[in-house]
Amino acid sequence: MTEFLTPQELASLTGWIQPKKQCQWLTANGWVYTINAANCPVVNREYCRQRQGCGHNVGAQPKIEPNFSIFV
Repeated sequence: MTEFLTPQELASLTGWIQPKKQCQWLTANGWVYTINAANCPVVNREYCRQRQGCGHNVGAQPKIEPNFSIFV
C-alpha cells in the first residue's frame, strides 16, 4: 500500500476519472491535496482515512495513567 491514493481510488472517491474534475471535487469538498508533475491530484492516504472518520494518529501511544487508587 502506498502513502497516497491510487488513481483508481481517487476516481472512486470523487466520482471522476479526469484529474481536472477530481481537483474541482476535492476543492469543492474542502480536501487538502497537491498537484504532481502530471497535473494529477495527490491525496495522502492517512488524511483520507481521517476525513472519512476511520483514521487514527499513526504512532500515537494510548494515554496511560498511574493507578492512584493504590495510594489510599
